[in-house]
Amino acid sequence: MGNITDIDVRAITALLVAHHKATATKNVPLLERVFAPGGLFVGTDDSEVWSFERLRDALAGTKSGWDMTHCSLRRIDGISGHADIANFFEVLMHTKYGRMRGSGTVSKISGKWRIIHYVLSFSISNEIVDT
Repeated sequence: MGNITDIDVRAITALLVAHHKATATKNVPLLERVFAPGGLFVGTDDSEVWSFERLRDALAGTKSGWDMTHCSLRRIDGISGHADIANFFEVLMHTKYGRMRGSGTVSKISGKWRIIHYVLSFSISNEIVDT
């Protein structure tokens, strides 16, 4: 896992849980604390390749937020030689769409982990892709 410690894993997990809480409750101040300025969000639609600022504005414009629950963190991998950058993969449960996944990169900025790149995707098994 590179230079990522157990303390870092717990902090990154808490960061991702806070991210989903922020998007579910439209808590823009919380979103601003977990996402790095200039970060990138890639949603499920081809048009959803947004800067953090665009993500914040999109969330503020929704009626009810995006209700997803962090189920489990499958892995966090540190970047060898860099104690301040890690990649993650998580499993989510969306109230409308069911099982989804999130992946991306976090960076320790001024001593705090922040999301710098987040990709939200549908989880589709290979057995049904052709259908």
